[in-house]
Parts: sequence; structure tokens; C-alpha cells
Amino acid sequence: ILFAGGMDFEDGAPLIGTPSSVVDIYDVGSGTWSTATLSEARGGMASAVLGTKAYFAGGYKGNGAVSDRVDIYDASTNTWTQATLSAARAFYGGGTAAGTKAFFAGGQLADETATTLVDVYDTTTDTWSTADLSAARYGIQATSVGNYALFAGGGPSGFLTDWYYTAASAVVDIHDAGADAWSSTTMSYARVNFLATTSGNQAFFVGGYDFVTDMPETVDVFTDASQNAVAESTTIPELRAWPVPCTGHLTVGHLATLNGCRVELMDGQGALAATWLHHRGTDLDLSAVPDGLYLVRLFTDDGTQVLAQGSVVKVH
Repeated sequence: ILFAGGMDFEDGAPLIGTPSSVVDIYDVGSGTWSTATLSEARGGMASAVLGTKAYFAGGYKGNGAVSDRVDIYDASTNTWTQATLSAARAFYGGGTAAGTKAFFAGGQLADETATTLVDVYDTTTDTWSTADLSAARYGIQATSVGNYALFAGGGPSGFLTDWYYTAASAVVDIHDAGADAWSSTTMSYARVNFLATTSGNQAFFVGGYDFVTDMPETVDVFTDASQNAVAESTTIPELRAWPVPCTGHLTVGHLATLNGCRVELMDGQGALAATWLHHRGTDLDLSAVPDGLYLVRLFTDDGTQVLAQGSVVKVH
């Protein structure tokens, strides 16, 4: 568990606050604490966890400066590396992961304007790309459920150096990892300074401030109905796959009889680790997937019916 960076305010004044580069790390296995150091001291980062890696992106460096740095911690090797965002900015939220991708959404640029920019890292190709939100804002609260990454609310305007909002947004941008497509919707209230969290197949957006009715009592809930339908099914055929464990390529017996299907690989936390759309052939390439226990699910090409599912173990 990593607690990274932040600002040490003096009398609530960000301009004379000091950014921190300290990372406190708690090892659950040994019950011990240790520390590490970010490559740049900063607060207001976007963070995401995907596979064995934790990402800390962008942030506010003090005195009106923002960062384009991404510090990446790999728990499997206990090492740090760095990457660079397409544009320096402070996020105050906006980071999450779904499928094989980590997202760092929105944020406030050095000129104190909000941006629609989303930096996207794909673990399967080890590449960065960009996308755009439907509305520019910062302070986005992000979470993921099933195939979906959700980027909700935030402030469309404000001042970076004073850290306050002047308006709130009700927009929720949604990325569907299965279809690799973006859509958007709205919450019942505009919200800043609120909580986003996930339990089971539902994401919850709670509390905050909307600049109209003060603090909304309504909780907005997003439900991944497809995830619930799979969980309730009791007649799904068992997957036939070998070798077990596998080191890279997995042969799936069911695929030999199918002329195309959708395949999903879920990790031990229920997050989508990989997706194959319109897949043909009997082999799945797991070489880019971290070692661990996974659930493999085969769907019809349109994703409406589960054909088979079963567990596999990936090792070196």
C-alpha cells in the first residue's frame, strides 16, 4: 500500500506550502513500513493501479508549476521507473484502470485552465496514447467497475494556485474496455469534492458540493449489468484449457469449434486484464500478462452469452 507525495500547507495557503516527494509503503505480508522517493516532489497527482504496477501522474509542484512526470512502482521487482505525460498538469483525482489500460483524465494546466486531455497507458503494447473527455474539468473522481472506467464530476473552472472551485460538473465520461469506446452521461447532481468508490458490480458517487443546492444527499449509482448476469449464471460450461500452469500461450479447446468469439481475462480482484475481440483460433497469447491466477471467459461475438469459463495460472 503506497501513500505518495502531497502538499504541506502553512495556514491553509498553497502558495507557501511545500510539496513532498516522500512515499510511505506498508507491506501487508510482513506488517512493516518503509519509504521511497518520487522523482519530483508534488501533490494533486492522479494515481492508478494495474497489474503489479502503481502509477503516480502529474501534480502540483508549488509556485504555480505543474508536472508532466509519471512515477511507476513495480511491486513484483520493487523498482521505480518514470514516464512522461503528453501535457503537464495537476489532477486532484482522475486516475483509474480498466482492462489492460491505465487512465489519467482531465486536470488543470499551468495557465489554470481545465483540460479534456486523457493520457492512456496500454500494458499489452507498452505504449502511451491520448483521448478526450466530453467536457474539460479537474478534480475528477474516477473509479472502475467490470469493463468500465468512470470519470465523474469535478470543476470546469477555478484557480490552481488557490485550490478552489468556482463551479461543479455533473458529467460522467465512461470508457468501455471491452468495446474500446467512450460515452458519457450525467449524475443527478453536479459534484466537486466528493467520493467515488466501487463494490461488486456497482460504482457509487457520494456527497460533494454542487454550487446550487449546497451538499446533495442523493447517491448516484452506476451498475454493470453484464457483470451481474455472469455472476448469477449457474449453467456455464467449464473451460477446457492447457497447459496448466501456462508460461505464455494458452490453448483453449472450445475455440476450435467457434468461428469467432469474445474472450475476457479477469485477474484475482475481478478487474479485466485482457480482451480479445472477434477472436479466431485455439491459442491465447498471455505473454504480456503478469504472473497470477486468472478467470477466462468466452462470450458470443456480441458479448451477450457466456459460452464457457474457467481458471488458469500464468507463470514465467
